[in-house]
Amino acid sequence: VVVVVVVVVVTLPFASLLLGFLAIPVSYCIPKKGKYAKVLLGAAVYFLYFIGMSITNKMYVLEYTPGFFGVWWFHFIAALLLIYFYYNDETSIRGRA
Repeated sequence: VVVVVVVVVVTLPFASLLLGFLAIPVSYCIPKKGKYAKVLLGAAVYFLYFIGMSITNKMYVLEYTPGFFGVWWFHFIAALLLIYFYYNDETSIRGRA
């Protein structure tokens, strides 16, 4: 029980930080498509991230992953995707710096 509480307390702030930074490239849309065009995509990303975090937490508690990995490997993959999205956003949208 203590491990689960510690894992949740430590990873939730990191998850909210990553999702906050992910909202910037995901939220850009073409003006003619409307301002709510990407709401479904943002909701899907949020849902998948927290489902993945829950699965990762369960795998750690049931000791399917090594102890040194913990639950940080999921956040590391999400951070790599975030870097990819920022790079793609910078190269595909002209005038966006």
